[in-house]
Amino acid sequence: MRILILGSAHSIALEQWVAEMTARGHEILVLSPYNPRPGLAQLTESTEGQLRIPLLGFALRILRLRRRIRTFRPDVVHAHGALNYALWGVLTGFPRVWVTCWGSDVLVAPAVSRLSRWKVRRGLRGASYVTATSASLLEVAEQIAGRRLKGEVLHWGVDAATFRPGPRAAGAEGLRILSLRAHKDLYNIDAILRAFAAVRSAHGDARLVVAHQGERTDQLKSLAAVLRIQDAVDFIGWVDQDELPALYRSADVYVSVPSSDGAAVSNLEAMASGVAVVASDLPSTREWIEDRREGLLVPAGESDALAAALLELGRDSELRESLARTARQKVEERGSRSAQMDRASEIYAELAQGRVR
Repeated sequence: MRILILGSAHSIALEQWVAEMTARGHEILVLSPYNPRPGLAQLTESTEGQLRIPLLGFALRILRLRRRIRTFRPDVVHAHGALNYALWGVLTGFPRVWVTCWGSDVLVAPAVSRLSRWKVRRGLRGASYVTATSASLLEVAEQIAGRRLKGEVLHWGVDAATFRPGPRAAGAEGLRILSLRAHKDLYNIDAILRAFAAVRSAHGDARLVVAHQGERTDQLKSLAAVLRIQDAVDFIGWVDQDELPALYRSADVYVSVPSSDGAAVSNLEAMASGVAVVASDLPSTREWIEDRREGLLVPAGESDALAAALLELGRDSELRESLARTARQKVEERGSRSAQMDRASEIYAELAQGRVR
């Protein structure tokens, strides 16, 4: 089938999605306002023109999308994101628009402004089908839309053969804690640093690896210096996808404490990798992690509670191992990426044939 995707061509998640769908025989065209990642370079066209007058530029973008739909003749238009991309898809007038909600597009953007909320609401209400990465996220989407939506939960899943438990590298000693989320206010990396300062006081050989980057990176490095933990914190920047499995396996604990989230792929990857997880106590997280069974849950961004959880895991290796073992089992039972992507391919076929569930 021919699938026209509207989304961020700079996104690793979209790059991986397209790879999964092309592997299943679909012909994909990505229309995006962003420069594409290498895996999308041959499949992406820009949505942007030369005119920068907002309203007129928006209208011209929709006309360009309509023209490209006529020439490409897709079976389904798939908007990856409920903010702008969903609205664009709906306004093209194409009869089969699938909207995927990923997280902040529904949990954060509608609170930014009335315009953002209207965009999300209009896109969701006009969609033929809506999927979300968690049941709680789909519930919020329905609240914004003001009605029940035809759709289902479709999470990203994890490749449990790639992300699997393994021995730590030789010579690695002491408690190793890993953070992979972006350096934005939403992800509360500052709380992780403050909590780690308490851990470092109790475990002099503990180390924290802070991957990723963002607009708060410089401030976070300064905070580490103020807390006098800079010698125990490794800011390693962006990590390529093929380096992630080994990075997870190098850690004893993975920590992710955002203020809001969908079904965080990094949590699932850590769970699959046999790493104990400390995560925000959010509805979407509770769909995968029961406190003290598959991980430890703490209030989002509260450094004292996070420090207590990390200290407990630091002194109780049996608890770390129990959490990691049970989490791996959960991912094996429910988290197969292959099964989720097979279902995504089925949704395309069902939409094209007018028989969605």
